[in-house]
Amino acid sequence: MLSFASAKINLGLHIGPRRADGYHAIESLLYPIQWCDAVEVLVHKSLQLMVSGLSVGVADDDNLCMRAYALVRARHQLPSVKIRLHKCIPVAAGMGGGSADAVATLKLLAHLCTPPISPRLLTQYAETLGCDCPFFIESTPTFVQGKGNVLSPYPPILQGKHIVVLCPPLFISTTEAYAALPTQKT
Repeated sequence: MLSFASAKINLGLHIGPRRADGYHAIESLLYPIQWCDAVEVLVHKSLQLMVSGLSVGVADDDNLCMRAYALVRARHQLPSVKIRLHKCIPVAAGMGGGSADAVATLKLLAHLCTPPISPRLLTQYAETLGCDCPFFIESTPTFVQGKGNVLSPYPPILQGKHIVVLCPPLFISTTEAYAALPTQKT
């Protein structure tokens, strides 16, 4: 089974104070773009991850696709699989590539599970993997609030328009960027 995991861009990002749970309150309009990674899941004799394309720079155990597998396997009957990930979305560019890959993996694994994963449960699993992961369940224009987990549909304001994404050769860890913000709590 094969899935194409689309990237996203933030059309504006307001970062508020740090919340009691350690996350910052945010508001942003997330917009899917047609820059994709490819994720393939095949039943296999043992669990494997094969990555091609751009380097992800993390150990297999820390890869969000593998974390998605571990999350599902802990709760459902699931065979061993080979996950093939072809990375095209730049890493640490704020485009949600890892999150998109994790959700694509979740969706593919849902087809192999016993019992099947409900859409509500799939969303809960996505939120467990990362704050922006629930966006990638539908991957449609969405206004997000809270820590990125309060989603509201938004009209496709860029439909028919062209988007040019420039990605300089900078590596900016989202975790480190947020950690550098003031610590005032709400």
